[in-house]
Amino acid sequence: MDKKIVVFHPMQQHSFKTAEALIEAKMLYKYYTSVYYNENKLLYRLLELVLGKGNIKRMKGHNNDKITPFVKTYNTFTGLFFMLLSRIDKTNKLTTLLHFYLTKKMGKKVAKDLIKENVDLVIGFDSWSYGLIKELKKRKSNIKVVMDYTSLYAEEIVSIVNTDISLNPNIRKSYNYSMALYSSQYIKYYHYELKNADYYISASSVADNSILKYGVKKDKIYRCTYGTNFKKVNYVEKNHDQVTFIYIGRLTHAKGVHYLLNAFENLHRDDFKLLLIGEDIDNFSSKVSNKNVVFVGLIHHDKINEYLKISDVAISASIYDGFSLALLESAAYNLPIICTKNTGISDFIQNYKNGFVVNPFQTDDLIKRIEYFLNNKEKIKTMSLEIGSIIKNLTWEQYNIQINNILNLILKDMEEQS
Repeated sequence: MDKKIVVFHPMQQHSFKTAEALIEAKMLYKYYTSVYYNENKLLYRLLELVLGKGNIKRMKGHNNDKITPFVKTYNTFTGLFFMLLSRIDKTNKLTTLLHFYLTKKMGKKVAKDLIKENVDLVIGFDSWSYGLIKELKKRKSNIKVVMDYTSLYAEEIVSIVNTDISLNPNIRKSYNYSMALYSSQYIKYYHYELKNADYYISASSVADNSILKYGVKKDKIYRCTYGTNFKKVNYVEKNHDQVTFIYIGRLTHAKGVHYLLNAFENLHRDDFKLLLIGEDIDNFSSKVSNKNVVFVGLIHHDKINEYLKISDVAISASIYDGFSLALLESAAYNLPIICTKNTGISDFIQNYKNGFVVNPFQTDDLIKRIEYFLNNKEKIKTMSLEIGSIIKNLTWEQYNIQINNILNLILKDMEEQS
């Protein structure tokens, strides 16, 4: 008899892709969420009259024709309010409070449904599954839970951030916004998810290690790297007299921008340029006067390719990052990558072949690798011709195959345990 498998996510992330993979494998029973755009529903027709174009586009993005026949929604108004609040809450505290309110309320309702419909397995996502697991445990359900870790485990993130603060005490306040989701009052929810899930899906070795460190057994973790919609562009020969490095992402301490800027400030040479693309959250531009460091600012994604075309090397000093789409896009444009070992994409970077993996928190390590490109400009072409190959291996088609294989292994394990 076929098993009933459900995907549950109050918001979205890559859960649509997970559901699509299950549909392709003829495994999906239902997909539960809060906000799912339906042009025929009065609520969404009214919202289109009052929302701006950007918000309408985001709202319509919560829809997928393949998934529609499997969708069931709960707490739609709460979900919509969460999406709005996340864009205007300057402290992130109210957004975080609503995050867990939605998680608990919706998770409880979905758990009751799953028990009533004799579901066998549910795929949830980290930080969104507490309420679901809590209710299943309360009702002594035998439904198995797979937790998909989209980033590092919360307690490990806190540990990493505390290390950064200990090295740079003056930056503590800058973490107030990003760490609201990881404050001590919420850690117990993450801990409960981690300890009470039955199986785990992880996108990278850095995510693997972050849950292994907190007690998860290695044989319960299954690796499934995300796919990408980026297409590899043809390599174009460039003049490397001045090497252009590019950083794409929010300019925050969590992204290690302070280490990045410190490294470039200490080069003491003029044959480089650093392009910083993204919102300057922590106001770094007011502290840097180097003419070779260019703060481009926040731009529409459609314009980013113009900067990738004129760049030579992609760089990130992030102190933690589950899997960087910005670096993946850079790889599609044949840019060798410098990243830290705390980023998921480091699994695909080989020193001297297609880039460099450096230690987080260490400016000297960054300087060493930056100078390698400046002193060996002819190596940029060699690495550029290598880096694009990772795009060929990171497709959604491959992701679908991996999910299918993982679920078959989990179902087999469930049978052996029963």
